[in-house]
Amino acid sequence: MRLRSKWFLGILLAAGFTTTVAFKREENSKPQKTKRVALNVIAFDQNDHVVNDLTAHDFQVTDQGKPQPIASFEHNEQPAPVAILFDLLNDGAGAQGYGAQEIARALQHLGSSDSLYFYLLTREANLRVVRAVPAPGVEVEAGQNNVPWTQRIGPLLDAIMNSVAGLRQQDIDNISATHGAIKALGSMMAPIPGRKYILWISRGIPLSFRRNDTSPIVDQAARALDDEGVTLDSVDQGSSVSGTSGTFEEFAKITGGKTYYNEFDKALSEVMNASRSNYIIQFDAAKLDGKYHKVRVTSSRKGVRLQVKQGYYAE
Repeated sequence: MRLRSKWFLGILLAAGFTTTVAFKREENSKPQKTKRVALNVIAFDQNDHVVNDLTAHDFQVTDQGKPQPIASFEHNEQPAPVAILFDLLNDGAGAQGYGAQEIARALQHLGSSDSLYFYLLTREANLRVVRAVPAPGVEVEAGQNNVPWTQRIGPLLDAIMNSVAGLRQQDIDNISATHGAIKALGSMMAPIPGRKYILWISRGIPLSFRRNDTSPIVDQAARALDDEGVTLDSVDQGSSVSGTSGTFEEFAKITGGKTYYNEFDKALSEVMNASRSNYIIQFDAAKLDGKYHKVRVTSSRKGVRLQVKQGYYAE
């Protein structure tokens, strides 16, 4: 009897031990949620020239004020695509003509233009191609008879603008149409590996439907661009009191771009230089709380100015 009791107790203990181990294995096998945050960083010196020789040791990253170790670092010097978006939908006829002249003058003096593309956002809320972003696997002709396409931009742009100078369609929602066009252009560029850049030339559109000082429409469009690896830089052709600069600043904040005020020459030069040299810094988010996290990236190199997005959504 005593032997049978010991035998039965041994079975119970063994069964209990096995159950405990199985439970612990199941508990430990739950996947831990993590997010690797990628930051596209462009470094400029005091003369607005791109800095090419920084290392991971030259950067410091904070998330919500807390220092973060750099998990991955890469310096990329492969030419990245840049798409100019000239916004006619939100401009008057006078501003359009002046803007076209400024663009043509700047492009004619541009050096390499193989990775540069050009679209108009018409008053009918359509994207009109000047030079198209290539489809995956398709090479775009750099020019005719070894002449860069930018050398012919004057008459080419005049002809296209004359062809779209018709009356504007009625009942166009400028806000939705503009951000829809920006998202569509970003989707065209998304299949291209690496970082991509859009340079939006416009008088802009006012922020509306404010939610914590951020328009949901702008927020959605900017997040879609950033998810596709696209940085949006802007040239604000309006005045500082027009109330439209908030739109540009929100895109810059979320995608890591910059807003220029009536400085197309400088914008084109900096964006083209930035597209040929950028740093990709990655770190692991400490907490996925579904909130917007402020990120700060600094450099220990004296005199270096960094251009990078200001945060991310931890989700």
